Amino acid sequence: SRAENLIQSLGGWRNSEPGASADLSWSDLNQIEKALPDTDILINTLPEGCPLTSEMVSQMPATAVIAETTYGSKAALSGMAAGRAYVDGRALLYGQFTAAADRVYPLIGVSKRNHLRALRAADPIRSGQA
Repeated sequence: SRAENLIQSLGGWRNSEPGASADLSWSDLNQIEKALPDTDILINTLPEGCPLTSEMVSQMPATAVIAETTYGSKAALSGMAAGRAYVDGRALLYGQFTAAADRVYPLIGVSKRNHLRALRAADPIRSGQA
């Protein structure tokens, strides 16, 4: 699978901080429940839905990070995070927008200051509306 190939290609990666390391692994959906108690980061990339239940997610460490590429009403894991750090797909969209806007805003006569103000206003997390 693509996930397995990615993990194998990153297999030699280690955090450069002294004493820190990371074990990278992947799990297909048939075996993911067994991996959850040892999962520090879960990233759901399914375009819609997620086969995990709240009970399954509750097996993850309290310090785990849960992320998914969907957002809004399609965000399947948002209600299951239960106090864990959660990131939905809007962060990806904002990042893509920011990279593109950095190139475009000078062409349309928008100042960097107004550009950043608009980004903050559009970001529900930074604006306190999340």
